[in-house]
Amino acid sequence: MTKIKKSIAVLLAALMLISIAAVSASAATDTFTVNVSSNVGATASTEYRTAYDKTFTLTFNLKTPLAVNNCQGYLTYDSNSVRLTEFRLSDEFATQCFNTDNFNEVSFNSTSVDLPGDFSASTVLLTAEFEILGEGSTDIALTLSEVNTVSSDNKIVGIVSNGTVVDPSTTTVTAKLSDRFLNTSITLKAAKSKIAFGASTKVTAKVTEGKGATKFTSSNNKVATVDAKGNVKATGVGTAKITAKNNGKSKAVSITVVKAANPMKVTAKKTVTANSKKDTTIKSVVTAKKAQGKVTYKTNNKKVTVKAGKLVVKKGLKKGKTVTVKITVKAAGNKNYKAASKTVSVKIKVK
Repeated sequence: MTKIKKSIAVLLAALMLISIAAVSASAATDTFTVNVSSNVGATASTEYRTAYDKTFTLTFNLKTPLAVNNCQGYLTYDSNSVRLTEFRLSDEFATQCFNTDNFNEVSFNSTSVDLPGDFSASTVLLTAEFEILGEGSTDIALTLSEVNTVSSDNKIVGIVSNGTVVDPSTTTVTAKLSDRFLNTSITLKAAKSKIAFGASTKVTAKVTEGKGATKFTSSNNKVATVDAKGNVKATGVGTAKITAKNNGKSKAVSITVVKAANPMKVTAKKTVTANSKKDTTIKSVVTAKKAQGKVTYKTNNKKVTVKAGKLVVKKGLKKGKTVTVKITVKAAGNKNYKAASKTVSVKIKVK
């Protein structure tokens, strides 16, 4: 009996965990859609997530070349889905009158008789902030019933009359909803975390719920630079952090730059001729191109030396003989390149 009770308890605990996980997963994906419309053509739509977004802001901007003297209208919404928490009219209006007592509507009547409002640039007409009450969706509509402007000769000109836009060519109204809350996360990976001087690699950022373009920066451009696409170029020996940033979040990886192989290329003449009775200097016998650092030469024969690529053969080698000399060329390297060494052979025909 005890074993049965324990089994039941374990099963119930498992079911509770499954239930909690299901609720959490559901909460993380619950959405709330706001659809905005108006009689002046302004529209907007944004999907929020109730797991993160609790409020949103709706802004209407008005642009018209004439100074606005009077503006009347109303904003309707579903009070079962959202709660109006704040309503503001443009500071361009000297007198502001609005009524937010009605559950599903806020009406307004604003005038600027003494100092008409300047809306020649796209200027905020009204702002409304709402609290999300649940899931699903809601419709919000703006109706401008009257918008009167003052012409250059101080005549009242209606650009919206009785709810109809009578001058659409010079008047625009736009609507914007605040961005949803973004739970941004970034993972950053480098194709190679260790590269040689002068080499390249690439960092790839995987951004979840980002906003706009991801920006890459280097902590030390003297070690490594990075472009807008994450391409990294090694510019000096050392370590640099490459950082990816998006929506206030960042992730960094370290790139280590080591010395590159010395690009020195050594070439030598296969056969030269020397005089057995006097010292012989032969130009351009050994050439070291693209060498990084000080170049030095050493031979395995005391009677043969090399200076700046010139072969100097001292007198005394036996006439008629061919002597093979090994010449070792060394490049010391520098702060960005390793040292290098290469040995070549040259045959000396003695006459």
